[in-house]
Amino acid sequence: MSHIREGHGEQFALDLVRQLFLRAPNKESSSLRTFITAGAHQFHSVWVRDFCWGIDLWTQLHQTNHSGLFPEDIMEALTNTVQLCLFSPLNKEGFAPRGFDIQNPKLTVCLGLLGIPKIGFLNQNLRPEYTGEHGTVAFDSNLLLALLAINLTQAKPGSVLFKIKNQLNLQNSQLINLCKRFLECYVPYQDSQGILRQPAFSDWQDSARRETATSYIHFLYLYILQATNSARSIELTERYFNLFFDSKTKLFRSESDHPERISIESNLFALKKGIFRNFIDEKLFENSIVSFFSENHRAPVHVFYENRDISWTTKMCGLRHYHDQLIWPWQQHQLNFVRAKSGAPLLPLDPEFSFHEVLSPTSLKPFRTFLYRSESPFFWSICSYLGSKFRTE
Repeated sequence: MSHIREGHGEQFALDLVRQLFLRAPNKESSSLRTFITAGAHQFHSVWVRDFCWGIDLWTQLHQTNHSGLFPEDIMEALTNTVQLCLFSPLNKEGFAPRGFDIQNPKLTVCLGLLGIPKIGFLNQNLRPEYTGEHGTVAFDSNLLLALLAINLTQAKPGSVLFKIKNQLNLQNSQLINLCKRFLECYVPYQDSQGILRQPAFSDWQDSARRETATSYIHFLYLYILQATNSARSIELTERYFNLFFDSKTKLFRSESDHPERISIESNLFALKKGIFRNFIDEKLFENSIVSFFSENHRAPVHVFYENRDISWTTKMCGLRHYHDQLIWPWQQHQLNFVRAKSGAPLLPLDPEFSFHEVLSPTSLKPFRTFLYRSESPFFWSICSYLGSKFRTE
């Protein structure tokens, strides 16, 4: 099933992945290894969140390799990055790194926006970074690493992930134990009812405060519990459904404290993983997504964040509406797959901009301000494109 105008194909997208390669030494030897970064410029660091999310979207395609041999250089880079992320040291609270780089990732962002290449030397090892500009951890990194581990346990013979799993000699029991280890850090943030309140500026929508219970975090957490057959998943499925389900839109709210706010990512994730299949009809849920997330509701979240909830660094760069107004192609590819499946008209998206980070909501062209320009190519968008354009199930 193809929902994107012809002109860019799988090979074109794979060639873009090569622009994201970062070479750094192997810890055990002086030889250089290749890793995959989040972007080619300001995001030319290995970001745990972007990599794990991207792999989850990409593996919708590559359960079997329908187009011949998978490129060896990309396979090697994927394998190295999976190993780096899964076995990275946790901080004293048990949180995984936000990312890795041969220099401070914040410096990479600044230099990348100025068009200046990395200043680190090639013989420097990748170093983990645990906190962002607000001093907070990436609260979703551990959940996304657990998601990566689950995807590896479910990998089918012949798939890219199956080959990576064999290359790293990973066993399902080992991967399940990793999942449990990744979840331990959330215990202090959880109340007696299993509700998680996240720190400010700590999930993927990190331009906004979101210091509350979000469906994004809870649905990731719930899916990991379900996939690992946790006894607690049964009670939490019903509790999370009641906490976030909006009977008016037949969709899930973004935040428990703001019932009017609806996010794309948590609804798409709930649909794809079927985490509430016993509580809502899948077709009804799919139709609700198609109906609500139309051309008027294409930004990650519907109902803008209040100005006081947006970080000053984001506003300084001209990105006041980074997560509540700009268009993210990685989400548009996924929405269009759902729309194509249901027979609905597709949301317009120029193939030329399919691999960008963010687009203007008015022109649908790459967003740019005096201090910021949309990253391109962007790993998250490439993976979403591949996982939706060529998906056949």
